[in-house]
Amino acid sequence: LNIPSTYPARPLNGMLVSGFVALDLRNASYPDAMYRYLSSTGYRLDVDAGKAVKSMDEFTDDIIQTFRKRVEAINYLYDSEECDLFIAAITETDRLHHYLWAALDDASHPQYEFFISFYQELDRFIGAFYEKIDSEIPFIMLSDHGFTTIKKEVYLNVYLKEKGYLRFNKKEPESFEALDRESKAFVLDPSRVYIHLKDKFARGCVEKNSYEDLRNAIREDLLLLKIDGESVIKDVFFKEELYNGECFPEAPDIVVLSAEGYDLKGSIRKNELIGSGGPFTGGHTRGDATFYINRPASCDAPDIIDAGVTVLKLVDINTDGLDGNPLV
Repeated sequence: LNIPSTYPARPLNGMLVSGFVALDLRNASYPDAMYRYLSSTGYRLDVDAGKAVKSMDEFTDDIIQTFRKRVEAINYLYDSEECDLFIAAITETDRLHHYLWAALDDASHPQYEFFISFYQELDRFIGAFYEKIDSEIPFIMLSDHGFTTIKKEVYLNVYLKEKGYLRFNKKEPESFEALDRESKAFVLDPSRVYIHLKDKFARGCVEKNSYEDLRNAIREDLLLLKIDGESVIKDVFFKEELYNGECFPEAPDIVVLSAEGYDLKGSIRKNELIGSGGPFTGGHTRGDATFYINRPASCDAPDIIDAGVTVLKLVDINTDGLDGNPLV
């Protein structure tokens, strides 16, 4: 239920409701019986984030109503369906944190009480759900990232332009169709740098024999980026440090990890290096996500890729050839 990156829902031996970025409930639901049930209950695919700009009261009401409909569906499906594997994602916390992270530590914030009360309701749901699960059933609770206060948004394509790596053939580019043939690199969200290779991109200009020197130069320049004397970049990785497998050629050439509080962006419509963060007050962190399992775990510091193979092992599916190490 509410599984990101699965839209449209495809047929499978079971049931599926897609999450972010699902567009409509019918195409996000499989089978049709799932759609009929969810539509009858007023289930919501996601929080309407646009309300955060218009009215914070409307936004917080949408968060809690979406969450309650999600909980209703989770409880109904778990209680009424027999399954080998049950997965449910709660995304309301992410929306809450992005727009109202500033409320967490400020008791005078107008949304402070809502923030705390939402977590109290979430905690009660988790506790009640956990209580009805037989202790023999493995239970995993995890997140794919943490959160922190956004100090600044940083537009890396502006920095690449300043350093001479990127140029456009229009003053105000609308898309990468305006990428100049002499551009050597560009950034896509989230903080992925692609070298404009001649044999990879239609208008690429970088020869293979220049690839390593160019990557090293970009890495050095990124690590030198400072705002008000503070380093913006925590680390810079080359693709071979992070990726492998059959899709390796399509991986970004460089991946940039920000220092805490700096939200790295790949927009090409900005002319200034630094932004305020807009309506967001909270941004993702990469090294402090949560993993809980009601079993002894074989690793003190699990990696996110370990989660999938752990689940597969618990349902007796062969994990040979897959990345990650089962934690049980």
